[in-house]
Amino acid sequence: ILNNHKMMILKSKDFIIKKINWNNKVDNIKQIAKELDLGLDSFVFIDDNPVERELVKQQLPEVSVPDFPKHIDQLNTWFINEVVYPLFPKIVLTDEDKKKGRQYERNILRKSLESTLDIKKYINTLQIRLNCFVNEKKHIERIAQLTQKTNQFNLSTKRYSESQIENFMNSDSVKVFSLEYSDKYGNEGIIGASIVIYKDSYAEIDTFLMSCRVIGRNVEFSFFNEILKHIPYNFIKAEYLPTSRNNIFLDFYLSCGFIPSKNILLSKEQLLTNITSND
Repeated sequence: ILNNHKMMILKSKDFIIKKINWNNKVDNIKQIAKELDLGLDSFVFIDDNPVERELVKQQLPEVSVPDFPKHIDQLNTWFINEVVYPLFPKIVLTDEDKKKGRQYERNILRKSLESTLDIKKYINTLQIRLNCFVNEKKHIERIAQLTQKTNQFNLSTKRYSESQIENFMNSDSVKVFSLEYSDKYGNEGIIGASIVIYKDSYAEIDTFLMSCRVIGRNVEFSFFNEILKHIPYNFIKAEYLPTSRNNIFLDFYLSCGFIPSKNILLSKEQLLTNITSND
């Protein structure tokens, strides 16, 4: 049907992952989420069978499950009004959005490689290259998008608009960092961002986030180390605001050498030493 039906616009090559099997839908969705490194709240499940829809609703409550129209002649209007508008709202399609399919394909290749090597050999084989930028205005749109969409490795989950990011960059007391990632499989674009606010006698990390598709390759520590090099103060404070989604990264700041106290500022020298030992 995908490749030969004359009315089928989408072809097999247009799908990153296909689960065409007799497994139950819940297990297939879980497997796809794992393979794409996506949270279940990123998924929309469409099925004309009410039993299948109810099963997914009950077992995967994070997944969006729109009802299906009772009459086939309502299919077009239903899809626009009940699926596209409420579940895929998009005012602007960014360059990053257009590259998403290819990025998922490359990540599947990386996962295949990862399954055959230990972590050190895996990272070395990837040939990772990182570029850290400071107040790079051409990244404003992407940085704002990351703050709004990143839920897992987002240590404060503060959401910022493009105008707010631009205001930060225009401020003498704020530095906005962005991180570009590439490896032997290709360039993944801007996958990390951080906002550092300079106070009277110390620096405060307001935001530190990364796309989960690069987690597990020590990229977060390299990014943090680059940020430290640009901070002119001797003491640094960072804020972690726990959510149901970012709790798996609870220990990141601790791994970097921070002390969990509201009244203690850690010296940059201590942090640099700790990062080096982690590397």
